[in-house]
Amino acid sequence: MKRLRLTTQLTNRRRRSQLLTLPYPEVCPEVWQAAWQASAALALAWVTADGQMLEASSGFYALTGYSPAELPSATAINLWTADCPPDSAQLLKTQRQLHCKSGQCVTVDLIIEPICRQGQQCWLVLATPVEANQTELQEKAALLKEIHHRVRNNLHLISNLLDLQASSVNDEQVSALFATTQNRIQAMTLIHEQLYQSADLGRIDFGEYLRRLTLNVFLANSNDLERLTPVIRVESVWLNLETAVPCGLLVNELLVNSLQHGFPNGQLGELHVELGQVEQQIQIKIWDNGLGLASDFDWQQVDSLGLKLVRILAKQLKAKIQIDGSSGTVATLNFAELKYQTRF
Repeated sequence: MKRLRLTTQLTNRRRRSQLLTLPYPEVCPEVWQAAWQASAALALAWVTADGQMLEASSGFYALTGYSPAELPSATAINLWTADCPPDSAQLLKTQRQLHCKSGQCVTVDLIIEPICRQGQQCWLVLATPVEANQTELQEKAALLKEIHHRVRNNLHLISNLLDLQASSVNDEQVSALFATTQNRIQAMTLIHEQLYQSADLGRIDFGEYLRRLTLNVFLANSNDLERLTPVIRVESVWLNLETAVPCGLLVNELLVNSLQHGFPNGQLGELHVELGQVEQQIQIKIWDNGLGLASDFDWQQVDSLGLKLVRILAKQLKAKIQIDGSSGTVATLNFAELKYQTRF
C-alpha cells in the first residue's frame, strides 16, 4: 500500500507540474485556477526577473511561515539569488537555504522554470524540502530491502523443499540432479542476500560475491574439501543486478563442472578463481590444474545441461568466453556491465 501511495503521489505531482508549466495564455483561467488549487500542497511561487513574488501557494506559505498579506520579496528569503533569473529558455535545478519567518533556515531543492504569464516573462518556482526527498528515498530503500529479503527467503525455501524431496529418492542420479539444482538456486540466493546486506541496493561487490560463492560450492561438495584447495584472487568490482545474476550462475556452472570432472580418482589439486578489469572490460578466470580436456573436445557442441547454460548465460551477458583444456582447464570470461533494461 505504501508503494502504491508513493507512486500515486509522484504521478499526480508530475501531471500537475506539466499543466502548470504550460504558457499561461494557452490555459483558460478556470483550468489554471483548478490546477493551482490542486497543487496547493506543493510549495509553488511566481517570481519576476527582479525577484518580486506575484503569487504563492498555500504550501509555500506553510513552508516559510509567511501569510499572503506578508508576502516577502524572493530575494529577502534567498529564493532569488545571483544565479537568477536563469536562461529564459532553460530549466534550472539548484539547492539552497530558504530563510523562514521564524528566522530559521530550511534546505530546499528548487526547480525554476521560465513561463510566459499574461504576456510577462516570469518564473515558476517549486521548492521541496530536502528532508521530504530523503524520507521518500528512505521509504524506497526500505521497500527494496524488503523485496530482496523476501526473494532470498523464497529461494531458500525452494532449496529446502528440494532437499526434502531428494532425501526420499533412492536413485543416486536423480539425487545428484536435485543437488545441482540446489547449487544454482543458492547462487541466486547469495546475490539477493548480499544486496539485502549492502548499503547500495542496486549493485554488489562481485569480488566478495565470488569469494562466498566459491566457498559455498566447495562446502556443497564436501568430499572435495580435503584433496582440493580453492585459490581466490579477486578485485572489488561492483556490478548491477542485471549483470550479477547471469554472471553468478555462469561461474557456478564452471566451478561445479571443474569439481565434478577435473579431478577424477581422488586426484589432488587446486581450483583458482580470479576477477579483475582488463582494458575497460571485466575479466573472470576459472582454472584448475586437473585432468584437462580431450584434444577433440568441443564445449560449444556438448549437449550437457551445464554447458548449455554456460552458452546461454554467456550470450545473455554479451560475453566472450574461451575454454582451454590443454593443461588443466582454463575458462576465461570477458564482458562489460549490462545496462538496465526497462521492463514496464
